[in-house]
Amino acid sequence: MNNIQFKLLLLAIGLPFFLNAQESNEQLARKAADPTALIWQLQIEDYWKIKSNDGQKNANNLRLRAVIPFNKTKYYPEHLLRITTNWQIQYSGQQNLSNTEIFDLLIPKRYNWGAYSLGPIIQLPTHAPYDETQSILAFGIAVGISINTPKIEKWQLDILIRYLDSFTNDANRISSLKIQPSLTYHINNGYYLETEPEISLDLYKQDNYIPINIRFGRAFSLRSLKINAYIEPEYSLVDSNNKNTQWGLRFGWRFILDK
Repeated sequence: MNNIQFKLLLLAIGLPFFLNAQESNEQLARKAADPTALIWQLQIEDYWKIKSNDGQKNANNLRLRAVIPFNKTKYYPEHLLRITTNWQIQYSGQQNLSNTEIFDLLIPKRYNWGAYSLGPIIQLPTHAPYDETQSILAFGIAVGISINTPKIEKWQLDILIRYLDSFTNDANRISSLKIQPSLTYHINNGYYLETEPEISLDLYKQDNYIPINIRFGRAFSLRSLKINAYIEPEYSLVDSNNKNTQWGLRFGWRFILDK
């Protein structure tokens, strides 16, 4: 872990404990945990890959994501435009900018129990010199369900399923199915526990990865700025190629602005 990572980790862990609520942190936490909430977000997340399953140590992934909300119009439902890119430091020490993913999440209708969503995905290549998979254009679709109702009190449940394919027949083909269930328990005053593992199934190469994780976080207000800060250790249960991350640690900040 480098000096910058260490400082971000201290901020993610320490600052939320010393802040008092300026509004309902409970409501803010529920909104922050809802993937269909119409809120602006700038997300910064660092994933320290402590050790891989084949014994390599200390890789890193810095993820930047912007979430832009759009209200319902006569011709288009509510939707969230999500733009994500990552700066990667490989176990070998080589660095590159990953593919950029653009995801438009449509929310056709809301119900008293929550909402369902779906939308198109496009992956734009970066032509990274150290990773041939980062030079592939791919398209896909995602569907999701978000259950967020007072009837289940402190709990929230979400699931997002994404499929991405490059429609090529070479060795670097992308044919990826990612299943991301999310279960959140709201403790009090914006504090929460959450598990949100991303199960990755490669339908072309039969390369499967199933992790488990637990996130401890807090949503809070710092003057007019609304923040969701968290720390999340992760461990791999299944790694079919024995090269993915075995132990990892995420810590992140999500800056929130209501639309």
